[in-house]
Amino acid sequence: MLTTVAGLPAHPLLVHFAVVFTPVAALLLAVSALWPRARRWLGLATPAVALLAVLACVLAKESGERFEKRILSAFPVGSPGFAKQHEQIEHHAHQATATLIWAIVVFVLALALWLVSSGWARTQLHVPAVVGGRWPAVALGVLSLVAAVFAIWGIIATGHTGAAMAWSS
Repeated sequence: MLTTVAGLPAHPLLVHFAVVFTPVAALLLAVSALWPRARRWLGLATPAVALLAVLACVLAKESGERFEKRILSAFPVGSPGFAKQHEQIEHHAHQATATLIWAIVVFVLALALWLVSSGWARTQLHVPAVVGGRWPAVALGVLSLVAAVFAIWGIIATGHTGAAMAWSS
């Protein structure tokens, strides 16, 4: 796993991919859920961007775990600085895990919306007609909007705690 770039920790660089792809995927999912014509026009782009968001979140999380070890190694175990840093990092890590989960949910829902609305998927993958009915579409739409909101909120909250740690004295 990439831990440094030009001698600097990779995590602050890699998180930017998650910060870009996750909200874009969430917004594409929301648009696809609300607007069937856009869903057909976007096609596989929404699930593709959502997959990139998941991969970006995984990279950010993995590099963050390595960065955590590097940061905590600078403090002697049991020191007040260690306890404070460890608490802040754990909070940030829990938020990152939740954001990764929501990014996965966004991907699954984007793929499901594509499957039920794509003529190609229905014919080639033999998606049953009942899956494309009104109520499944409404349920997918509501779930998609909820997932989009939580994915965007997750990125904001995780980014805020990370930035607060980086910029606080």
